[in-house]
Amino acid sequence: MVQQQLKLPEGNIYAFPSDVHGATSTPREAIIALGLVQQAAEVFHSLHDRVRDTEARAEAAAADASEKLREAEMRAEACEQAYRELLATVDKKLREASAAVQVAEANTRVQIEKRTAAEHRAQEAEATMRGAMRALLSVEEAIRKKLLAYVSQDGALAEAG
Repeated sequence: MVQQQLKLPEGNIYAFPSDVHGATSTPREAIIALGLVQQAAEVFHSLHDRVRDTEARAEAAAADASEKLREAEMRAEACEQAYRELLATVDKKLREASAAVQVAEANTRVQIEKRTAAEHRAQEAEATMRGAMRALLSVEEAIRKKLLAYVSQDGALAEAG
C-alpha cells in the first residue's frame, strides 16, 4: 500500500486521502464519515468517563472496605483483650474460691474433731457421773442402813431400859 500524506486544509478539517483506485470521497460522504468519527469519539469519551467513575467508585468502595476491615480487626482485638482479661479474672476468682473452700474444709475438719472430742468428754463425764451417782447411792444406802441399824439399836435400848 502506498502511504499517502494528509493534506491540512484550512480550519479544523482534514482532507481524506484517495482510496486504492484513486477516487476521492464526496463531500457528503466525508461529512457523514466525520459525523460517525465524532460520534465514535463521543462514545469513547463517554466510556472513558464511565470507566473513570467506575474506578473512582471501586477505589472508594475498596477504601471503605479497608476501613471497615481495620475497624473490625480493632474490635476483634479489643474483644480478644477483654476475653483474656475476663479469663484472668475468672482464673483469679477460681483460685480465691478454691483457697476459701480449702480453708472452710480445714475449719470443718477442726470443728468435727473438736465436736468429736467434746462428745467423748461428754460421754466420759456421763460415765463418771453415773459412777459417782452409783457411788453416792451406795454411800446413801450405807448411811441409811447404818442409821436404821442405829435407830433400831436405840429403840431396842430404849425398850430395854
